[in-house]
Amino acid sequence: MTIKLTSHKLDFLFGFLLLFTLFIICSNPKQASAAYDGGRLIDDNVFLNAGSMSSQGIQNFLVARGGAIANKTFVMDCSIAGAQANNAYVALGAPCGQTVLASSIIYYTSQVYGVNPKVIISTMQKEQSLITATNPTDRQYVQAMGYGCPTTGSCDDASNFFWQVDNGTWVLRFHFERARGNMNWWYTSTTWTCGTEKDFYKPNLYPNQNVNFYDEDGVMYRTHFIRNAATSAFYCYTPHAYNNPQGLYGRSPYGTTGRYYSGSYNFVYFYELWFGSTQLLPSECDSKVRNVVCVWSLMKSDGSQFLTSSRLEVDAAIANFGWMHEGIAFYASQTQQEGTVPVYRLRQNNQHYYTADQSEYNSMKNSGNWVDEGIPFYVYPSTTSLNISHQTYRLYNLSLNKRYWTIDDNKKTYLMNVGYTLETSTFNTFSGQAGVPKPATGRINIYRLWGNIGYFYTTNLHELEYVAKAGFTYEGVLATSNINGAGTPTYRLRYGNGYFYTPNIVERDRAVGLYGMTDEGVGFYLDNDSGQIYRLYNLISGRYLYTSSISEVMSLANTNGWFYEGILLENNTIPSPIYRLLNVYNNRHFYTIDINEAARIANKGWKYETIAFSANPSTGQPVYRLRLNDKHFYTANSGERDIAINSYGYISEGVAYFANTTPTSTPAYRLRSGNDEYFYTTSSSEKDTATSRYGYQYEGIGFYLP
Repeated sequence: MTIKLTSHKLDFLFGFLLLFTLFIICSNPKQASAAYDGGRLIDDNVFLNAGSMSSQGIQNFLVARGGAIANKTFVMDCSIAGAQANNAYVALGAPCGQTVLASSIIYYTSQVYGVNPKVIISTMQKEQSLITATNPTDRQYVQAMGYGCPTTGSCDDASNFFWQVDNGTWVLRFHFERARGNMNWWYTSTTWTCGTEKDFYKPNLYPNQNVNFYDEDGVMYRTHFIRNAATSAFYCYTPHAYNNPQGLYGRSPYGTTGRYYSGSYNFVYFYELWFGSTQLLPSECDSKVRNVVCVWSLMKSDGSQFLTSSRLEVDAAIANFGWMHEGIAFYASQTQQEGTVPVYRLRQNNQHYYTADQSEYNSMKNSGNWVDEGIPFYVYPSTTSLNISHQTYRLYNLSLNKRYWTIDDNKKTYLMNVGYTLETSTFNTFSGQAGVPKPATGRINIYRLWGNIGYFYTTNLHELEYVAKAGFTYEGVLATSNINGAGTPTYRLRYGNGYFYTPNIVERDRAVGLYGMTDEGVGFYLDNDSGQIYRLYNLISGRYLYTSSISEVMSLANTNGWFYEGILLENNTIPSPIYRLLNVYNNRHFYTIDINEAARIANKGWKYETIAFSANPSTGQPVYRLRLNDKHFYTANSGERDIAINSYGYISEGVAYFANTTPTSTPAYRLRSGNDEYFYTTSSSEKDTATSRYGYQYEGIGFYLP
């Protein structure tokens, strides 16, 4: 709970509101798990990460926790927040005066005051258990944040849910700014102190100072070395320091009243339980691509941004020059690769500028106003396809004269809502999750990933990055699609066990109507240049797999529940491949133009070897297939066919495929082993190996191929 303050909150200037919220960024940087640290409850950048959750994301989270608050509605009376704060809510498009879900109030309050909504959620849980309570009382709602509720005494009578969330969030930010020495967040009382605790907290308390904690009997029980402003803010909000190694529910009370003084511990406990560490550490680069490095973003409280791919620069900037670490901004190359251009970095006082535009760089460098700091990394030109690169947004705030670079669409939107305008950027950036090859001109890649809900396919690089960071493994390019969306649309449907793709509208509608799949629209477009894409279904897991590799089809078919279902889109390729399989028991070969037949016997005593050659499926000189017990014989000579049937007992299995009627430069050589096993190949070296090493007898050219 908070200390009950004796003065009323001032209506602060909306200009200051913008100043302190515009650099609240929407990134979700990598956080490392950390043990409870009473001197560092939560890092400043985590506390300020107002864009960490969308309104819908907050609602989804509340629903997942199972508490009644997920479906509880309240009137969002913005006027009780104060005139200027009311204006801030209105400017953000908040549904003032309307009855809305609790998640909407949490979201807009976090945006107005620039506080991480995860902080608000964790505070509500440690104060009133509201997030998980299935049957909360009205008292829990009107004391949601514990604001205006002193350690001893009753809560403010004016309280309601919106008033609680608004004031509680505001005072957290107020304490934060006071700890940083920011007088623009002052109180009407110039003698304001944080409660009556002896020397617990003083106005203008900067980080890196010792603070003593006292129980209700006035006995000091703990000293913490406060290391940042956000930690100061939380101790001012709830002056309880956890000091028992037994754990959350095994601690002993402090003081004769039996109070546990564990508000700080409970906050950290719930935050890390649900959202990960409260401590943001300069992360190691998580790039999974060779020669692709992380570009870290650092900021200052005045909105300045600093980008670097050098860990040494990151550490030096934080330790020596007051920069705060934001996390990984994007990925780039530290060396010049094919198709990349250099990014030039220039500096004017604390402001840095980044451009890949050679003329812009020359103009700024020669102006005498900017210091040239060299080339920090290499990127793609801004004209590069978004299928293999990320667009970089450059935003500018006129009143601050500051620029910000990001590839994050949410961050771009947020900054534009708080006073930034979008400018033209001069470069695109790499993927750090997948080594994406450049497709042919006019084509885009269809990427394949594997995760715990099956296989996933997308042409969207942002989507690739998102699912890769969510635990999917990038497996390469499935095929390519026309860049303009020409071709046959292939629909993506989501279901319990994964994703289903089909270009067949009837099949799509049946999947939605009969099997409850969710239609997510067109996943990609297929045409003749996409090649053949094969579909397999797993009878055990209920998942689908799509592949352009015939070897993968044959290696999986009839193993571990995989069943070959067919070709996603028939391209009618002519000539068509002839699949060669080997009988693992007698070493006899089998040739077929029918992939369904090949997949049906694969791994059932037959091992797929290769595509032997290509032939016509319907026109030309017929090549007959004959069988005698467990061996097959192929011939384009009808007379030889008849002799094999009439004199040697072969059974005709019809026409296998069609060869050319006239000689071509692609002959199929026929060889026979001592046990009358026939072998066909277009490779002269394979023919020579078969005769010299394996004892086959060369019988001449069996037929000619297209």
